[in-house]
Amino acid sequence: MELIGLMFLQVALLFFAAIAGTTCAFIVYDYTRGMARGRRGVAILVAGAFPLLVLLYLEAGILGYGFAERAVGEDNFLVGYYHVPLPNGRQLVIFDKMPQLAYIEQMSNPNRGGVFQVHALQTAGNMLLVATYQGAGESDLGMDEPANRFLLIDTNTSGVREYSTLEALKSSAASENISLHLTPVEEILGERKSPGWRGLLFLVLLLLPPVVIVIRLARKLTQLGQRLSNRDQALHFG
Repeated sequence: MELIGLMFLQVALLFFAAIAGTTCAFIVYDYTRGMARGRRGVAILVAGAFPLLVLLYLEAGILGYGFAERAVGEDNFLVGYYHVPLPNGRQLVIFDKMPQLAYIEQMSNPNRGGVFQVHALQTAGNMLLVATYQGAGESDLGMDEPANRFLLIDTNTSGVREYSTLEALKSSAASENISLHLTPVEEILGERKSPGWRGLLFLVLLLLPPVVIVIRLARKLTQLGQRLSNRDQALHFG
């Protein structure tokens, strides 16, 4: 399904690029009336191809940035899941398209002491407060079900206290001088997917060349139109 969605998005982007290219070609065609046929044909061809070239340039830049992030071990959209460091060698792993299946693991031994189907999480010093869903069987993933299992985990000792209600977890947290403020996994995922200042700076730098080229071409096209208009007026009155 993910591949089909990406293919559909690519087709849609190519379709809009074709529409934009056709529009640009018609604009240049109108502005270059009276221009030498060869130069006019080149100008129209460049205008028609420009949106597609910009699209391919942007896609190549974004993919290149994603591969660079992956090469240095950072999470990104190419991998499809995100890691959130937790106290004492634990981490929260979130799947991009199915955040309800997030889980907590020990990085040194992922097969030991895992907590699955995490819906919400709070870190308080060395303590983890977790809301999860526990189904009736392995096939019961509870994708649309609310949390029904609540944990207070001491990452120092790996001790786990389990509760059946949120209020019970809140009361237990209060006994540890912890104010309960669980953060939904979807919100954590949104923060991890945020491009940050480096990503935003890269996007600005990536967009800068096409914007500069568009501005320069628009100015040249306007100047060309004015010159041709002045020439036509001179011929008319001459």
